[in-house]
Amino acid sequence: MKQLSKENLSEVEKFAFEVISKVNVNFSKEHENYEIDLAISEIRRYAAQSQLTPQEFFQARAYLSKGMLTDFDGEILKPYKKIDFEMFNQVEVAYIEYKKIDKQRELGIEKIKIFLEPPKPELTPEDKKRERIKFYRSDYERLQKQGKVLGTLIFYDLIKKKRLEKVSLKFVENILDNFVPETTGISHSKEPEQMKLTRIKKQDIKVFFIDVVVNTYIEKNKLKELSESEWIEYWESIFESTTRSDRN
Repeated sequence: MKQLSKENLSEVEKFAFEVISKVNVNFSKEHENYEIDLAISEIRRYAAQSQLTPQEFFQARAYLSKGMLTDFDGEILKPYKKIDFEMFNQVEVAYIEYKKIDKQRELGIEKIKIFLEPPKPELTPEDKKRERIKFYRSDYERLQKQGKVLGTLIFYDLIKKKRLEKVSLKFVENILDNFVPETTGISHSKEPEQMKLTRIKKQDIKVFFIDVVVNTYIEKNKLKELSESEWIEYWESIFESTTRSDRN
């Protein structure tokens, strides 16, 4: 049996006593010692040629008790209540066959999944550019209709790549001052000369900050006044220039 050292009899005996305990064999009081020795001998004989690990042996027994194992004729094997070399072998063969069929079934299911949901091919640089332009165009339309963009995280990354590092602390303070989780309303800034910022319904202050920075950047640079093609060219040029510099 796998994981059991033939030289280390204590391991085999430990396994034997565990089998006897779990099978719950009823030994006669008159010949108990003899019957226990006989059972241990039978288990040793089985363990010497078994292909299973002790864990697999007990798993096979659990499968047996659930009616999951069958013989060559398809008949469900019944749980054993005695220590029997031939029965152990029969259960082992049924267990190995069950695992083989189960593995084939898993492979079959995996093949079906791959057939129904084939892996998407990796996008080419041209495909990625088309996706970016599609995104720019979509948010340009949203900007014209709603006055703000939705993909602020993407625009924020592009703005950062443009090395926009100088940000007024007053501007940051004003943003933080206007953050209220899950609330919409008007700025509660006490200083009328400060920039007026509409509160946005957000849970995360970082998301709120990014939204304000991006939409303020768009407003400050009058990007809403650009045509669609100019808008696309503006952001794509930032992407391409920063990508080239990253390569270098």
